[in-house]
Amino acid sequence: MKPEYWHCIIGPTDRDKLQVGGDFPMRTAVENAFWRLTGHHEESCWSGWGYDEEHVQILVSVCILNKHDPRFSKIKQILYEDNE
Repeated sequence: MKPEYWHCIIGPTDRDKLQVGGDFPMRTAVENAFWRLTGHHEESCWSGWGYDEEHVQILVSVCILNKHDPRFSKIKQILYEDNE
C-alpha cells in the first residue's frame, strides 16, 4: 500500500466569532468521516485556524507541485535546513 494523505482548506470566516477550541468539532467530524470511509482510524489529523489569504495561496501552490519539479526540492531543502 502506498500511504496517501488527504488535505482540505476551508474558509474564510471571522475567527473572533468562533468559540475557543473551534477546530475540535470540525476535526472530529473529519476523523469520523475518515473512519466510515476507510474502515480504520487515522494515524494523524491536525487542523487549526489562523491562515490568511497569502498563507492559503502558498499552501495550495506547494500542494499542487509535482515532487519531480525542481521547486519542490528547493522548498523541501528550506523546510528541513538546520536553522541553528
